[in-house]
Amino acid sequence: MLPITEQFDWFKETLRRVSSVFEIDSEKEISFEVYEELDIDIRSALSDNNLKIFFDQNLITADFLEELSSFRDQVIELIDQRIEPEQILSDENWRAVFKKAERIHESIKNQSVH
Repeated sequence: MLPITEQFDWFKETLRRVSSVFEIDSEKEISFEVYEELDIDIRSALSDNNLKIFFDQNLITADFLEELSSFRDQVIELIDQRIEPEQILSDENWRAVFKKAERIHESIKNQSVH
């Protein structure tokens, strides 16, 4: 198991990567990032176990834990739909996820484990 500092950094990096998918201009890279890398990271870095650890360590609030859990489920649902990579950037649901990830990442990016 990773130390809490590495878990929290992985969590923040996963959110940053979700928010930056719209900056990728290659369909092949989008496909790899979403359907390979993020598919694993969103399920793992934002797992219920990790979110509970972050909550227990006072890194996130109970409300934020619920928001993150819901966000994770939303992203997994979109990943599982397996739409074509060229459609991801224009898909309304994916665009909402990118914006939400950006907002969440901005709110925690400077936070660290004490």
